Amino acid sequence: MQREIGILCGIKNDDLDSYKETVQLAKTASVNIAETIIQNRYTPDAKYYIGKGKAEDIKRRCIELNASAVIFNNNLRPNQQRNLEDIIGKKIIDRCMLILDIFAQHARTTEGKLQVELAQLIYLLPRLSGKGSELSQLGGGIGTRGPGETKLEIDKRKIRDRIEFLKAKLEVVRVHRKVLRESRKAKGFLNATLVGYTNAGKSTLLNVLTKSDVLVENKLFSTLDPTTRKIYLPSKNSMLLTDTVGFIRNLPSELVTSFRATLEEIAEADIIIMLLDAERLDLDVQLEAVYRELKELNVLSKPIITVLNKIDMVPLHRISRLKHDFPEAVFISAGKKIQIEILISKISLLSNELLTKSYNSDNLKRFR
Repeated sequence: MQREIGILCGIKNDDLDSYKETVQLAKTASVNIAETIIQNRYTPDAKYYIGKGKAEDIKRRCIELNASAVIFNNNLRPNQQRNLEDIIGKKIIDRCMLILDIFAQHARTTEGKLQVELAQLIYLLPRLSGKGSELSQLGGGIGTRGPGETKLEIDKRKIRDRIEFLKAKLEVVRVHRKVLRESRKAKGFLNATLVGYTNAGKSTLLNVLTKSDVLVENKLFSTLDPTTRKIYLPSKNSMLLTDTVGFIRNLPSELVTSFRATLEEIAEADIIIMLLDAERLDLDVQLEAVYRELKELNVLSKPIITVLNKIDMVPLHRISRLKHDFPEAVFISAGKKIQIEILISKISLLSNELLTKSYNSDNLKRFR
């Protein structure tokens, strides 16, 4: 796939680590960032997000660098996006559109494609005002994948109709998933769900724990659709382990809405295994982003096993500090299969406690 050339823009009050993350997002979306421009201002401009003069400077840099897109480190309001397009004359991609574009690339199943299309249309709807056919003149590539080019010229009424149609289709998926979960529970299976920051190594860990061969890629959001496999525990019990879509800071609300059926796998889990990337220096940001989504799903009361992955990539002095900060966590390397038996032992112990509690509860009901 041929890569586009882009310019990354933002303002001074953004966390510098967020710029690195957006560069990685752009790379995943097949865009090479030729230059990063940070304006020395702490509050966004209501009309352009950055100042008008800075937008004109960016227009000149686009010509000099032959850049086809300008990517913003934040989410833009529809009017800001339109005004920037009018001045710069290039595709203006905000963080939300960038993430949606990556989801469109990685959606492989029918369910995944439906969810991504719904999210893109919800995002697109308020941005159609006053644009009409101009939207189709922005060219291919980033920002036009998924429903992109084929849907850009349809009017708002048809988009709303399509949104309702997609919601109805996904409701069928949601009901089907619910039936599957109830069937598994009736057979006595407990279910653990892997959650965590994107690219923390959830799919690799799923493969190690369940001895399966789920696709693993060193990319952001390489997993969109829930994948469930059976894990055999030392206690001779078995349980189901589900890998889900990764989280990220400022996860677009459109995605949370569209991926409701997928996220319910987390809400219905008996055990949550929260995976964090120990190699990342912004571990607190990862943790906050994951906890925010878990709180939204109302699952913080469930048993949560915190796992710090990729310890083989971390200096010993940092591991010591992390163990102090996360005394209850399990430290592993899924890629190198380091200390996996400790994690399995912890999962087994917790599953036994849950099964015992469930057994005692059933007996108590029987005697009442």
